Amino acid sequence: MFDPLHFAYLAVALLISLTIHEYSHAKVADYLGDPTPRYMGRLTLNPLAHLDPMGTIFMLFAILRGIGIGWAKPVPVNPTYMRRFSYRTSMGLTAVAGPASNFVLAVSCAILAHLGVILKLPTPVILLFAYIVVVNVSLALFNLLPLHPLDGAKVLIGILGNIRGRWAYELGNWLMETERWGFLPLFALLILDQFIPVLSFILGPVSNFILNILL
Repeated sequence: MFDPLHFAYLAVALLISLTIHEYSHAKVADYLGDPTPRYMGRLTLNPLAHLDPMGTIFMLFAILRGIGIGWAKPVPVNPTYMRRFSYRTSMGLTAVAGPASNFVLAVSCAILAHLGVILKLPTPVILLFAYIVVVNVSLALFNLLPLHPLDGAKVLIGILGNIRGRWAYELGNWLMETERWGFLPLFALLILDQFIPVLSFILGPVSNFILNILL
């Protein structure tokens, strides 16, 4: 049954969360020396700069149906400008900025929610903070899955690039090569999840643990 209030809370929470997520990618890339996000107008907290038309439609559908996936517009980066660290480390730092910002936002809004209860703020305000916490924890954990095009793949490549050992180098190379498969591995996982709750099994316990601490 459609709940307009639930839809509104989720839509606002996702809009805020995705904007912060993509802005953080752009900010770190810019800090590392890549001017591409700035030139492309992505170094901004304006949500319109980060929304992907098709991704937004799928996102709204996912909220309405309770299943599915949406996405924001990926931040364009050029690692050849990033000279402070190696290629793999630079891409890893840029990638981890998104999920990290979601965790920071989740913690911040959890604190605000608890303060809201103490200060007896209006219930809709407290609920919005709570929704933002849940959305950001879910968004961060999902994006840390080591599958392209999610951030987790680049994060893992960055970590492997800083580990001495032939195995780490070869595994990093293999992960970089799997990028040519595009969305296929992630799409296959999402299809499988409709029959076997793989994502709930992998992410559920971690998500519940974090949310129990925060809320």
